[in-house]
Amino acid sequence: MPSKYSFACKLILIFLCLSAGIPFYEAIFAFIHDYGSGFAYTLEALPFYLCFLLLCPASGFFFFFALTDERSKAFYLSLSLALSIGGFLLVLLDAVFVLNGTFSSLLEGTYSALYPLDTLLIGLFVAFLSLYGLYKWKKSERKHAFLGWRKLAEGLGKGFMALVALFFAGDLLLSFLTMDFSFAHAASSFPLYMLALIMVIYVLTFLFPIRRRGLVNSLHLGLTVIFAIWFGVAYALDPYFLNLSMVAFFPIDFMGSLLVGPTVLILVNLIPALLGVGSSLLVRYSPIAIDDFHQ
Repeated sequence: MPSKYSFACKLILIFLCLSAGIPFYEAIFAFIHDYGSGFAYTLEALPFYLCFLLLCPASGFFFFFALTDERSKAFYLSLSLALSIGGFLLVLLDAVFVLNGTFSSLLEGTYSALYPLDTLLIGLFVAFLSLYGLYKWKKSERKHAFLGWRKLAEGLGKGFMALVALFFAGDLLLSFLTMDFSFAHAASSFPLYMLALIMVIYVLTFLFPIRRRGLVNSLHLGLTVIFAIWFGVAYALDPYFLNLSMVAFFPIDFMGSLLVGPTVLILVNLIPALLGVGSSLLVRYSPIAIDDFHQ
């Protein structure tokens, strides 16, 4: 892709990723409700889960990698095949469920106003997008090369963090509708909203070539520690605020009276920040060790 368009394309990708966070959040919310109901709705929700928990994030990752660097032929071919198979399977499921009566019509409207028509159209669109991967595969001259265990672990970690950030991006956007507007527990809730926000912003920085990555990691670590301590103090003083003000933000915690949501939010901020700062220090003071680790 021409470099003069790359920045605009990345901005469009950011908008699409943030928008995709809403159905991703709603799909996880639906799955949690399904789990609480003994998986009574799994069959009719299967296209919904496949579409918004798998296909949409996979498509986003595909374009994230495609826009940030030139990839190998194997990368383009494997992801293109994955998207085409996933899109075809989604279309097939929707068609079969309409024909066998699982869905009363293409506009049943259970999980969204257009469900399952929306998942059908997305399946077709994703299958069409896979043609772009085939085009890139045909044009690419780069052969696949293993870049080292560190790069592999870093890529997997970024992918996992991106999925968590996608959920919280939808959570933040929908919080304009779901937040407790009485603000009775605003001081207690604020650090969790901020932890979600800095996670989303940090993941989005992966799209851009930031030279002073160590500074970004240090800032991320500092803010994470501050808001994590703030949450710990707030929870000790106001232990019921999650159930009173943040039911929609952490749906699984409300069902089980747990601290899964805040714990995941803190850890998925803290671990990459610590690793980033540690890696920056290691590169600065012991470059030989990094070269050995790559090998």
